[in-house]
Amino acid sequence: MIKIKIPATSANLGPGFDTLAIAWKLFLHIKIDPSYYGKEIIYNTKSQQIKEEDNLFLKALNRTLELIGYSPKNYLIELDSEIPIGKGLGSSATVIWGGIFSAEILAKKELSMHDRFKIAYSLENHLDNLSASYFGGLTICTMENNNPKIVKFPYPDELCGVIYIPPYSLPTEKARKLLPKLYERDKVVYNLQSLAFLLSGFLYKDENLLTLGIRDSIHQPYRFPLISEVNIIKKKINDLGGIGIVLSGAGPSLLTFALKEKAIKIKSGLEEFIKKEGLKGEVLLLEICKEGIIIEK
Repeated sequence: MIKIKIPATSANLGPGFDTLAIAWKLFLHIKIDPSYYGKEIIYNTKSQQIKEEDNLFLKALNRTLELIGYSPKNYLIELDSEIPIGKGLGSSATVIWGGIFSAEILAKKELSMHDRFKIAYSLENHLDNLSASYFGGLTICTMENNNPKIVKFPYPDELCGVIYIPPYSLPTEKARKLLPKLYERDKVVYNLQSLAFLLSGFLYKDENLLTLGIRDSIHQPYRFPLISEVNIIKKKINDLGGIGIVLSGAGPSLLTFALKEKAIKIKSGLEEFIKKEGLKGEVLLLEICKEGIIIEK
């Protein structure tokens, strides 16, 4: 039995639109038995069942096998995900990587990183989530001449995320359609300034810098109105001593950062608050995953 573990991600992080993402210790687990008689894939997910036409794992698996030129006769693959679907936690990126690495294991052949990203990006053109899920940690990414350029940025282990996950989904493409095609210069400058403070806050573990760093004028002002709980969750997190909130990816999940001791208190206080207010959804404490994709043979 071969095991693969692929981390969830939060992209954008406020001003880092299509640029930043972070990997969390929240995983898609895959077990592969190449000696199984027949072909079977079992899905155990936290959310709704996956429609065949939307099955990115199967698409990535088949596309990779086709590239390698291998057709396996026998396998049992079991997917068990801790990651909710459609909540802004990079579930699509994890199943794409799962399909690619499962194909490599079945074919007993390793592709180059370039070929892996070429397949992955052809299925989902969100390089931010793909980068952080693959490498782990906090990643910065761009495309240069159709080639991904990715670097890991220092991130302190003791800085945690606290995330409120609403009971409903928000498709990324729907959220993207809300955004303007052109932006005024002052908004772009504002985001550049915020991004500089955000990275400085991560580097120095400074919550005052992070408070300045989570400001955004590019995507969140247009997406926040889709999330009915945003104002009360933001106010409660601020009341608990937090720095404010950002969207995790395109949402609808709402994320804040805090050093671990404070993060535990924010999580506890937020859980009590949503129970008292009768809000549905869940609150998680997230720790950074610096390893990226892990394969155990």
